[in-house]
Amino acid sequence: ERLAELYREKGDMKGIAALHDRRVRTLEKTIAQTPELKPMLASIYIELARLFAEDLAQPEKAADAYRKAADHNPSDVYAIYQAREALKNLGRFVDAIPYFAAEQALIVGDVERQKALYLDEADVAQKANKAADVVRALRSAREVDTTDDAGLKQQLGTIFFERAQAGTATDAERAEGAALFVSLAETYDGEYGHSYAVCALGCEPGNDRAVQLAMYYGDSIGRSNETAAPAAAYLAANPSGVMADEARALVTRVFAETGDDELLRALTPKADAPAEVRALAHLEIARALAQSGRKDDAAGHYEKVIQADPAHEGAVDF
Repeated sequence: ERLAELYREKGDMKGIAALHDRRVRTLEKTIAQTPELKPMLASIYIELARLFAEDLAQPEKAADAYRKAADHNPSDVYAIYQAREALKNLGRFVDAIPYFAAEQALIVGDVERQKALYLDEADVAQKANKAADVVRALRSAREVDTTDDAGLKQQLGTIFFERAQAGTATDAERAEGAALFVSLAETYDGEYGHSYAVCALGCEPGNDRAVQLAMYYGDSIGRSNETAAPAAAYLAANPSGVMADEARALVTRVFAETGDDELLRALTPKADAPAEVRALAHLEIARALAQSGRKDDAAGHYEKVIQADPAHEGAVDF
């Protein structure tokens, strides 16, 4: 300690760093036999880290010294925080991630700090391209959150939505994303409600509640035509769903107005669908085609209606 003071009096920061470095090397060799010296070793690493960061402009060495301080004294919140922030500043995001859990273990009960820490972890994990860690952190933030934070719901739901669009989401992730956006759509009306409901359908196209909300809000804000495409996707995924009749009517009307064959294809039932489902779907398609002046195409679908329901008078008459 006296030698360190002499170096300090001379302004020899490199000398102090070299001294501390020799001390930690010596202690590292004996720590297995004398674990009670770990707090002392950690405190020296902190001093060494400060020298590297503040006086010697060596951030990499500072970060590694803070890491060793945290590793040797896991109850030191300061060392954990400094290690994590130093690694983040260096862009070493993967190395920084474990120090979030280390701090979480020491702040149990501090809900606001826990939530903020989880959100910070999600951001760092995103930068580290650790998708699973992003989802875990956001889920954890929602678990400790007491305000039912809409921003958190949207942030987590957006991850599942993007995965669903990329075709990489699991069924469970699709369902979770849809549930989050449905919850938001039930909370916010108008354009926001419509957008959230459509996002829910993007996660889980056959979701009954999502299509109900999407059509309701679409009608209330004059954007029903925009709802036709997700409604068509709903019918393709869930042709006999609770909202199938309403969705089919919307898609048929918009098709009659626009002639968009993509909507028409979405109305086409699967070959193994029940006869009554096939009859109803082909009837809607036939009506839409007839309204658009495509009577020959309509006739083909009316014939399929008859195949499924031989006594259907309207189809026979056409």
